Amino acid sequence: MKRPIIFRGKTVFDGTWRKGDLIGVSSDFKGAVFIRCSYSDVCKVDPATVGQYTGITDCKGREIFEGDIIRWAESTSYECYLESKEYPEAYDGCNFDDLWKYGVVCYAAECGYPAFELSGWDEDECNGLSSLAAAGEWHFEVIGNIHDNPDMLPDAPVRGE
Repeated sequence: MKRPIIFRGKTVFDGTWRKGDLIGVSSDFKGAVFIRCSYSDVCKVDPATVGQYTGITDCKGREIFEGDIIRWAESTSYECYLESKEYPEAYDGCNFDDLWKYGVVCYAAECGYPAFELSGWDEDECNGLSSLAAAGEWHFEVIGNIHDNPDMLPDAPVRGE
């Protein structure tokens, strides 16, 4: 199956997020970057916000891009957490404060790993983002991005920085 190559960026005019083909522009435009959303719709975007689609969707079907903040939990713990919302008396005394782990999706070429990676992943030496998607033992979801929600991420460093 061929993975679509899609980019996302925040427009400089109104700050909305747009997806499409990335168009690099010559120095005549002072380093401007554009995303072509359709044949007739081209938007100038802030270069610092541009991120590529990873080819992976979260547990709710949302596309995951570079710069997205992901939270994840083991599926069995997440199911207990959901059940505790419905039947609190059955989980009296259970603490779900440490249920979630957090990370940022990044492209890790700067550290010698040319692939999408997930900062904060410490389960093993495997690629965190791929492990979440492939293993089936994780609940994971996009909860924001580093451009709109920088305060959502605990002190986990972003790989490649």
